[in-house]
Amino acid sequence: RVVFEFAGGTAPGYRVGWVDGPVTADGSGKEVEVSGEAHLELRFTPASGVDMATGSPVYRGPDRVPVEGRAVVLTDLVRTGDFEAVLTWVAGAQGEAPFRVTTLDGPVRVVVDLHAG
Repeated sequence: RVVFEFAGGTAPGYRVGWVDGPVTADGSGKEVEVSGEAHLELRFTPASGVDMATGSPVYRGPDRVPVEGRAVVLTDLVRTGDFEAVLTWVAGAQGEAPFRVTTLDGPVRVVVDLHAG
């Protein structure tokens, strides 16, 4: 399970899906190393790790979240973009697995559950 929490009263739009080929950073197009045999892209819009009104960071965590020993399917979780109100993360996985996306309120969250085979 991967959970993204957002400020405000409404979840951003999202697109979640398996991607082929090398993972690239939004904006620069530079290749980003993400471990795993498969890569699940999680794209949110409008969303950012920066408060667009003040320019102050609202996400102060790492660009790569350690998952070793904390997940069965996931092998990596990397922020690959925060560009023009599009926030993108890529989850590395042992292989493509079925997933489900849900939204929750209080606080606003987008939850991605990957199912182990």
